[in-house]
Amino acid sequence: MEGDSSAHTQPLGSLVAFQQPRDDKNMLTNFSPAAYDPSKAPAIDTAGKICTVAPCAGGAIPNASYDPLNGVIVNNSTSPFGSRVGDTGNLNFAPRIGFAIDVRGDGKTALRGGYGIAYDSMLFGIFEQNIFTKVPYVQIVSITNAPFSNPAGDSCGTARPSQVRH
Repeated sequence: MEGDSSAHTQPLGSLVAFQQPRDDKNMLTNFSPAAYDPSKAPAIDTAGKICTVAPCAGGAIPNASYDPLNGVIVNNSTSPFGSRVGDTGNLNFAPRIGFAIDVRGDGKTALRGGYGIAYDSMLFGIFEQNIFTKVPYVQIVSITNAPFSNPAGDSCGTARPSQVRH
């Protein structure tokens, strides 16, 4: 089989991968530490509550510019990544090369190998599911240890942090 081109092959290829979901309704959100502004952080009193008016327990000073969406980015709106809500390569070039050699020339024994570059994708479900569970689209209310007789009453035994760290 000397000189026969079928005894040795070298396939070449490439893959271009798009990595993140896009949402035409602009409802993808994420928290970005770069978008967080400490001057818009809430004041938290010693009872572990957000303090918006004085006096605050423990002497905390209310923050008039408190923003509950501080650090939250929305695609095609406040996201620095445009239509996405996370930093990722837009086009990832992933070359591939392979070979196959008919070792004995009889078509029964082959040596095959290859090499390629691959990119792992992000967990898209996290961004997509946030639409149904995160602000600014869902208002979340948590009442812990509330008595069934009066769940909105002031006698809730809510666990409070023993210490607020700055």
